[in-house]
Amino acid sequence: MTTLGFERAGAIEMAAGLEQAVEGLVGGLAGRELDDETRLALTYRLVEARLFGLLGSRALGRSRRGRRAGSRALGHQAALVARDAAAG
Repeated sequence: MTTLGFERAGAIEMAAGLEQAVEGLVGGLAGRELDDETRLALTYRLVEARLFGLLGSRALGRSRRGRRAGSRALGHQAALVARDAAAG
């Protein structure tokens, strides 16, 4: 694996850690009354962490097969998903 592949693997690992942290926070708040804005913010962060983990995994898989990771396309997909998540 190339240096770039190792960097991507590190980013994927950080995204997974972020996802676990947000899931832990959400689990700790289970059963509590939260306002809509707080719930939306937590949901958005969880979706964002999951999205970037998946996109990073895809990029890593592509680089392992010797193909370009397509960072421009990944960024575009991330923006579309984030827009849809914000729209509700």
